[in-house]
Amino acid sequence: CIRDRGDIMATPYQKVYDSFLSKIKDYNLGELSDVVMEYDMHSLLESAIPYFLCPKVDIFDRDDATAEFKNDLGPEEVNILGVLMKREWFKRGIADTDVTQQKFGESDFEFKSQASHLNALCNAQVNVIDREVKNLLSNYSRVTRGKIFDYRKLAGK
Repeated sequence: CIRDRGDIMATPYQKVYDSFLSKIKDYNLGELSDVVMEYDMHSLLESAIPYFLCPKVDIFDRDDATAEFKNDLGPEEVNILGVLMKREWFKRGIADTDVTQQKFGESDFEFKSQASHLNALCNAQVNVIDREVKNLLSNYSRVTRGKIFDYRKLAGK
């Protein structure tokens, strides 16, 4: 699955982190110290990488000391990793106890249904983020250098 890229240049993790951050809105991240933010981003990246099943570039060859992938990741790989990080961030948000605990609603001081709230969140993940991941990975595997793979070659034509 991995393609040879000739001259290899390292890609900083920050490039992937920036891709991820451009896809979410989380004001709490601004309150984190640089050390905690780096740890959090790295944790999300580590959780996301196993879901990128067949990268064309070796994303497993990394140097955590310099916070770099040892290979040159293209825009597709950076985007896919950013979306996979968003998926992991969203899953973590659903697993948050603040989300799972029942809260009072503003209108009539009634309890909001935590089951329907969690169901809506889970459906959002399944229907939106997972579909986005599936489409990205599907298109990624069929397109090389902007051209769709010629499947006729598999039939010997």
